[in-house]
Amino acid sequence: MAFNRLIAVLPCYSLEDITKDLRDPQIAEFHAAWTVLWHPWILANSSGIPEWKRSDGSSLDVEQALVVVPSAESSAVDAPVMERMIVQNCTIATANQSRATSLSNVFSAIEEHSSSDSETVSTNSLQSQEAFIELPLPLASPPLIDLHGQQRTSIKVDDFYALGLATLLVQALTRKIHYSSNLDVVLFGEQVRTASQAFLNRDPLECERWLQSCYDQLSQERDRYFSQSAHLIDLTLLAKTTLQGSLDRQLSSQHPQNVLASTAIVERLSQANPRALQELAQGIASGRISLAGGSANTDLSTSSGQVKAETQSEDDWQDNAPVDYARQAQSTLYRRLHDARQSYLRFGINPPEVFAQMEPGIPWDFPTVLTNLGYKAALLHAFTDANYPVPTQSKIAWESSDGKTIDTIASGFVDASLPRSVFSIISDLGKQFDYHQIPTLVFAHWPDRCCDAFRDIVIATRRTSALGQWSTFANYFESTGSPYSNQKFVASQFALPFQKSRSEFQRASTGQRSIQQKRFQVESTLNFAVVADSILRGKTAFSEEATQIAIDVDQQELTTRSPRDGAPADSTLPSLNILKEKVGTAIAKSIPRSSKDSGASSGFLVLNPHSGPQRVYLSSMKQPLESTDPQRMYAIHSHSAGTDLVVDLPPMGVLQLTPSDKSSASSARSKNAIAHGPLIGSSSWLLANEFIECQIDPKSGYLRSLMVARKRGGKLSGMPAIAIDKPSLTAASQYAIPSKVSNQYLFNSPLRATIVSRGELAHEGKCYGTFSAEYTLWRGARHADITVNYKLDSGLAVSEGDSLWNLAPVWRTAWPSPTTTISTWVHGAKTKAQAVKSDGYQFYAPDLIELDDAEHRLYLTSGGSPVHRRVDSLFLETLVPMIDSRTGSHSFRLGMDWPRPYQTFLESLEEPWLVTDDLGNFQSGGSLWMVQVNQPNVRLACQKLLYDSNSKPNGMRLMIQETHGKSIKCKLSFYRDAILASKVQFDGTVIESLEIDSGEVALPITANECSFIDVSFTTQ
Repeated sequence: MAFNRLIAVLPCYSLEDITKDLRDPQIAEFHAAWTVLWHPWILANSSGIPEWKRSDGSSLDVEQALVVVPSAESSAVDAPVMERMIVQNCTIATANQSRATSLSNVFSAIEEHSSSDSETVSTNSLQSQEAFIELPLPLASPPLIDLHGQQRTSIKVDDFYALGLATLLVQALTRKIHYSSNLDVVLFGEQVRTASQAFLNRDPLECERWLQSCYDQLSQERDRYFSQSAHLIDLTLLAKTTLQGSLDRQLSSQHPQNVLASTAIVERLSQANPRALQELAQGIASGRISLAGGSANTDLSTSSGQVKAETQSEDDWQDNAPVDYARQAQSTLYRRLHDARQSYLRFGINPPEVFAQMEPGIPWDFPTVLTNLGYKAALLHAFTDANYPVPTQSKIAWESSDGKTIDTIASGFVDASLPRSVFSIISDLGKQFDYHQIPTLVFAHWPDRCCDAFRDIVIATRRTSALGQWSTFANYFESTGSPYSNQKFVASQFALPFQKSRSEFQRASTGQRSIQQKRFQVESTLNFAVVADSILRGKTAFSEEATQIAIDVDQQELTTRSPRDGAPADSTLPSLNILKEKVGTAIAKSIPRSSKDSGASSGFLVLNPHSGPQRVYLSSMKQPLESTDPQRMYAIHSHSAGTDLVVDLPPMGVLQLTPSDKSSASSARSKNAIAHGPLIGSSSWLLANEFIECQIDPKSGYLRSLMVARKRGGKLSGMPAIAIDKPSLTAASQYAIPSKVSNQYLFNSPLRATIVSRGELAHEGKCYGTFSAEYTLWRGARHADITVNYKLDSGLAVSEGDSLWNLAPVWRTAWPSPTTTISTWVHGAKTKAQAVKSDGYQFYAPDLIELDDAEHRLYLTSGGSPVHRRVDSLFLETLVPMIDSRTGSHSFRLGMDWPRPYQTFLESLEEPWLVTDDLGNFQSGGSLWMVQVNQPNVRLACQKLLYDSNSKPNGMRLMIQETHGKSIKCKLSFYRDAILASKVQFDGTVIESLEIDSGEVALPITANECSFIDVSFTTQ
């Protein structure tokens, strides 16, 4: 029988609206309904090419048509319309998500309809056409080659299905952009039917001729409107549950493809499927496959984002939870990513040149890190829960704050497993053809797990470039050239996934401050370890030992991410403390001494691991001490428990403290120090020194105001509270605030004072828990140290699955000016936080927060409590880390006008570094420095010892970082004159030589730059 028309019913108003109005099952049914109409038997028995119509009555007023209706929308076709089509000799069939089942339904409907018609259709004929899917092509000279460069061996029914989808998409694209389509449907239809008849007649050459002619017409139609071609990238994501047969089938595909695999996945693949690993390595070597990756420990199998989730248990996910690179220190970040690149070589695979990872945690200022490690390109896409910026172009030059760029694909990602996502290329490509310099679509999927629509696109692109051309990453980034769009992002655009429940936050916060403290202790130890090795000319190996401890700390962090095991015993801290003692002792012994009083008791050396000067506060020293450098003793006071001292340390240097004999000569050494004066604390619960004043409320025990000393007007206030979030998202939060409070002085002297406030946290007469808050202020300090402890009432119904901010202990910070701006430090770099929203927002600040009211800069350290919420223009809430489900504790600093904000944050993470010293006085005075930088917004960290060609130490590698977001020129000074310096990558590759001026390194540094510097010294 012959059909006048072939119609697929579209269950929405227009094809452009299909992704807006329909869900994936509905789109899959429409795709099946549309493509089955392109079966060769159906095309050969029709007088036109398939078309789509809406389900309303006027659209379906047709005669002698084959109408395929998606089963989910069959009810949308009114009964009178259905009856009219039957009367008008139409054949009606239903389609579901399976194309094979839909084809059977169509053939069954044709057979049933023809049985009542004079022209019957043989059942055997239909069944044979349904089973016949491939027509072998005879050998030709030269052979027929498709657009992928592969020899064409057969024609399949799938080629006709793919032609149908390509025709639909091309016509939709041209109509969307230019409101018209000039495809000659009469000629196109004749050639389609000719190809179909040749297929049925088993004439492969004739079928190939006319089928390819149809694809060529689509290419011409597309070229008429769009001058540039789209770049299509097939990206396979790997997980531990997808390393068997599905991966084998995927890797055997001959079209260009790409694989995203972390080192953990590659290692698992080497164990689970060595043959697939070999196929992957061969594909990479031949250029057919490109590898993206670089993540060190990802073993991800569950994704709640775009890519359809794999099956995996909650326990497996927690065991293999990814490490978030955005929450790591710079040195840790570099070390892990460098080690990951080297790990690929162990499995016979070259390290990827394109960085990509599935898990969240890409830092906002990543290009510098990637380029220093040797990457040439990156993917910036949140495959899981993160939210990254979507720029105006699909391919951009991602620019770091220091001006370094890396070619990046940052938009145009399509989930190849979802029909809805695949059909979205109508709007995606339409927009890119109009506005993008380099139209690019990345189709991401698990191995061999794609929807039929994506497979049709793959088949179609073997014959036509109308929809684009497939590329590997290597070919794409090499052939497309540099994009004209440079994009510089800020941290607030990288919205990382926050913990969604109390239990998740408790697990994440338990070790947060401990990890930060150990990381900084490792960095400070490594600083002096490298200096000690350099001074001692390589006779010790302290720097190697410190580096190994750093690696152990990294590994311990990985092993403590499982929430079920609890915190294991800390194996790194004892060895770190031992190493610090050895390094300090070696430094002490290496300093030239002028005299030694054998009868005197031991003194101390105080070490400063920073490249900027540091003020140190020493409490209750057991013996009277004085400094042999009088200018560095800022304040001293003796009391019944010992002696308190405030001393100023030189940059990355040491200060000698000797026992005081209280003679007139020795007293003169400390004549500039404040030895007495007014008490820090007053009877009105006011703590005051030369710089700031802290008023504690006598009734409620909260910090009523942080003020400039001897000036009226509070700059900051804060209080402990328990947030009681209402179920409604639009309702304002309520708080249990301090009541029934008692205050007392734990200590009060001319050098320091501590007030402790204890009480209940209540709301509307109900007690939600208890709290204690300790406020400490030192003479000479620009900050107050605060420690708060919470205990939720046992009668509260606290569930592990509760909202993060429901019944949550918080510290509420308030300020008087609504124009105050918030900046945060992440990775040691300063960036502005988001603008305030009416319903508040969460943001991430693992290190430090700055509040700038135009007159003063106020600071809040947030070590151990990275999650914050700004509820309006005047309030900030800091979520307090949980010890268990009901207990929280947090220690932090509130300060004002810090010269070196990030260094001050680091100082808060470590106790003063003291080394026992009884070797006599320094020859050069009471203090000395090793390494320093002359600008307060730049910090240095020693990385490793450098050796000459004779394996003798002759220099060191430094990490230098700008922390204020300001470009500047600085000078680096060392305990020996520098004779050669160069900026290098992390692996030592020289980038550029640096100027040496009188033994100092002159270095221009851009805002937030983080670089590595190799410096060689004189041999004297």
